[in-house]
Parts: sequence; C-alpha cells; structure tokens
Amino acid sequence: MNPAEVYPHRKCPICGNLGKELIFEQRFSSLEGAGLLKGYNVVSCKSCGGVFSDHLPDSKKFAKYYASASKYEFSHRGGQQHSEEIDRVAGLAKWLAGHLPKDSSILDVGCATGELLLRLRSEGFTDITGLDPSHECTKRARRLHGLSMIRGVLEERKRTHRTYDAVILSAVLEHIPNINTFLKSLKSWMARDGFLVIEVPDLEFFKNSKNAPFQELSVEHVNFFTAASLKNLLGAFGFKVVRKRNFICAAAPGGITGAVLTMVGQLKGSSRTPKLERASRLAMKEYIRISRKSLKEEKRVIRRILGIDRPILVWGTGTLCQRLLAQGELVKDNIISFVDSNPHYQGKMLAGVPIISPEQIRCNAPILIASWGFQDEISTTIKKHLKLKNKIITLKKM
Repeated sequence: MNPAEVYPHRKCPICGNLGKELIFEQRFSSLEGAGLLKGYNVVSCKSCGGVFSDHLPDSKKFAKYYASASKYEFSHRGGQQHSEEIDRVAGLAKWLAGHLPKDSSILDVGCATGELLLRLRSEGFTDITGLDPSHECTKRARRLHGLSMIRGVLEERKRTHRTYDAVILSAVLEHIPNINTFLKSLKSWMARDGFLVIEVPDLEFFKNSKNAPFQELSVEHVNFFTAASLKNLLGAFGFKVVRKRNFICAAAPGGITGAVLTMVGQLKGSSRTPKLERASRLAMKEYIRISRKSLKEEKRVIRRILGIDRPILVWGTGTLCQRLLAQGELVKDNIISFVDSNPHYQGKMLAGVPIISPEQIRCNAPILIASWGFQDEISTTIKKHLKLKNKIITLKKM
C-alpha cells in the first residue's frame, strides 16, 4: 500500500514549507496490531534543504505506539539497556557535566528506563526528572533507579509542573512527526535562557557507519538531521547554538556503529529564518547509494535461504525484517513463524504469520536471524540458553 494514498503531505519540519523533492521510497510490512506505518517517502525541502519523511500518520498514532508497543523498556533484559547504549548515554552525561552547572534542574524527555538520568546522577547532577509515554518504562525507572518520573507525551506544560534549566532530547527528535507543535510545547517547560540538548543520528556521516542497508531509514525514524539542518531548526525556534560535537560510536553489539550529532542551544528569544543548505540532501543521496550497494550480499544470502526449499523460522521483526518482507526478499510462504523477545510483539501477526516467543520454538527448522546488531546475542540464546539444534542463518558475516 502506498502511504501517499492514506496519509497527507507533510510540511517541512524545519521551515514549514510544502515544496519538496522525492529522494527515496521506503516500505515496510507493518506488524498487525502493533505496527506504526507501512512506509514513507524520504524527501528534501526545496526551501531550506532539510530531509525528512513524508506521508505520516498523525501524532496520536505515534503516541499510542510508543506508549503501548515500546521496545525501550528492554524487558527481556530485566530493564537493562545493551552495553553500547549505556556507553553512549554515559558519554553524553560526562560531556554535559563539562558544559552545564551541576545545580541545573534537568528534564530528560523520552528517557525510556532512565539510563541517562542515572549517569547524570553519577556525574553530580541531583535535580533530575524523566518524562516518557511508556507506563512500563516509567515504572522500571522508578523501581530500578529511584528516579523522579512523569508519564506521558510532551505537551504544553501545566501549572502543576515546574520549568527546567535544561531539557534533553536524546535519541528523540528523529522520532517526532510534528516537530513544530512539539518544540512549541517544549519551550513552555524551559526556564528563561534555558538550554536544550539534542542528540540525534547524524545524517551527514551515515556513510561512515556500519549497519544493515537502509537501517537508518527505520520504521520509527521520520526526521534526518545534519549539523546545518539542526542549526536551522534551533534558530527557527529562538535557540542559539552554543555547543556541538560529531562522532561515530558503537550502536549495537557485533561491530555495529552509528553517526551521532549532539547540539546544545540556549533559548535567546528571537527566531531566525532557516538558510538553504545542501549538505542534508547530498548526504542522504550518498547513504542511499551505499545502502543499495550493500543489498547485493544480502540478496545473495536470502536467495541461498530460499534455495533450501523448506520452511524456516525468522528471529527478529524490526526494521530489517519488515523491509525484507515489503520488498519481496522474504516470502511469507516459507516462514513458519516469526520469533521475537519483545512481549509487546508476541501473539501479533506480521504479513499474516504469527509472532512467537523464543520459548515457544518447537521445531527444528532453520532459523534466519533478521538482525545485524544482535545476531551474536541471538545465536548465543539459541545455542546456549534454549539449547536448540536448529541451523542458524545470518545476514551479516560473523
């Protein structure tokens, strides 16, 4: 289904204009009862050059998805994030400790289970609060770390809530469909001359990261930022950029890396008209070129799988799996069931095929691991924890 037939055109989240150029069409086979969307068009704004996804459902659907189908409470790990994510947020906390006063009041929006807040506390910050739409995430953050939490999506601040010296959006802004409304609401939570800390995937350096093809164009990522476009966005909302950094970090186990951009803006009042920049469009086109090249090995492996001519199990129902199904590389007729450790997905259907828990595997069919980053972890679970003898097939070389 073409999302253009269902969802309306989206204004540029940076400058608000409608003129755009199509760069790429990303498609997914969405989870039934737990999915977010079936795809989007990646476009660049003709006025400011920003890159974003077009044809999205409304903000209410996004809010419901993150509140009820979240993968960010890491329930299969007892609430613990994977070590690479812990290292990233620990690095952010340490970096902020060198730039923000220790007595700053801080609100971490989209905090998941509160790992960043925990690291900020270890750096000496004491006035810290988290906000997240997931009931399970906020419950775990309170129980595991004793953190102050607010459950809900970010809306205009109510009188019962205070303002904060600094608001953090770590791995958040790339997920927000209506940035204009979101940032207007966010400013109501900020103290005068307050700081806004944004950390997002860095589109300019997607080409230098190592991950599955098109993985940066995930089901959940609907905005793509370079330093130039993020500076444009902050300026449009009255923020002056005071700090910036770019780096490549480990993003998941198995040598997966990601490009990261961190920017700190200070609320200075007057807004500035976004300037036309070309870095974003060029960077996305280069990333798509590299991803298409990487597809060759992926397709070779999948052709070999289909040549087995016997049913298989597919472990993993995320962006990679949904993309493979949508583009016809994986055929549902070959799949007995999908396997996923996220309890929110278990019992649901993907392409009409049931999703089961790892403990429900009852056959000796080959298992295709539809994940680059976690294939080693999944392989270990299959062999050592579940003690299964099923043949394991991976898409990334071990």
